[in-house]
Amino acid sequence: MTESEVVLPPPVRCEGFILLEEVGRGGSGSVWRAVQQDTGATVAIKILLEGPLATESQRRRFLHEATISRQLAHPGIIATHELRETDGTLFLVMDFVEGESLAARFRGDPVPHRELAVWVRRLADAVAYAHRCGVLHRDLKPGNVLIDATGRPRILDFGLATPFERPVDSSLTSSGAGTLSYLAPEQVLQRHKPPDKATDVHGLGGILYHGLTGRPPYVGEDPPAVFRSIAELDVPSPRYFVPTVPAALETICLKCLRKEPSRRYASAEELCDDLDRFLAGSPIRAQPMGRLERMWRWCRRRPLAATLAVSSAAAVALLLV
Repeated sequence: MTESEVVLPPPVRCEGFILLEEVGRGGSGSVWRAVQQDTGATVAIKILLEGPLATESQRRRFLHEATISRQLAHPGIIATHELRETDGTLFLVMDFVEGESLAARFRGDPVPHRELAVWVRRLADAVAYAHRCGVLHRDLKPGNVLIDATGRPRILDFGLATPFERPVDSSLTSSGAGTLSYLAPEQVLQRHKPPDKATDVHGLGGILYHGLTGRPPYVGEDPPAVFRSIAELDVPSPRYFVPTVPAALETICLKCLRKEPSRRYASAEELCDDLDRFLAGSPIRAQPMGRLERMWRWCRRRPLAATLAVSSAAAVALLLV
């Protein structure tokens, strides 16, 4: 048995369940395939990583995730059934879904464009449902999507999710704001309004972009470079990397990833509608960004340079006159 094949023993005891193997790990929890002893059913158990040594803040964040995820029941979201505690360790009992993450799928052969559009359309439907329940996911990315045995995408990990109808306790999200390469500008910059529905639309666009190009929307040699990409640079055209990307699908993707939340799709339902149009071969509602809009965006991001450029142009014009 090689080192990579060693099966780690369960870190804690979860009363009523037999933990078999670890199948995933995130910022706050370790996920195990398990068997429920009284029914024999296979389930997934998400354990608070710090176990009985967890701080009050860590426990509060885990309880917050349990509260959020248990109220969601949709075929595109992995269901959470109950919260339990054994010997001071909190754990969630969830559906066990056989499959692989979208991040793993993206590392393989390219995904056909139509299949990718179907996946994102189904994810958008699940996100629209969560929004109707008053929940923002805030961390949509390929690693938080599972493709099940039937080929359907399922959203998981609501550890950073927040209700958007009331202010959020900052201590619940102090462990991080999500994965930097997929974050919307309003999640990292002060000049934008707080995250809302458009933030999750941006996350869906990031998933679509990665599927089309094989890379996240924001990249850099180090975190400051990625931050600058989020704050200042337009996302490169998907067809720059893959010329065969359909123009309509590229337009949909780039509309999701607009810097200004007001210029994205106003809701996940609107994104669903345009993806339906693309899949049906009908004209989509989104329009490609024109030159004037690109110039306006550049002027907003670089006001000093824009002022100097205008002043220089005026001076040259005056000299010519």
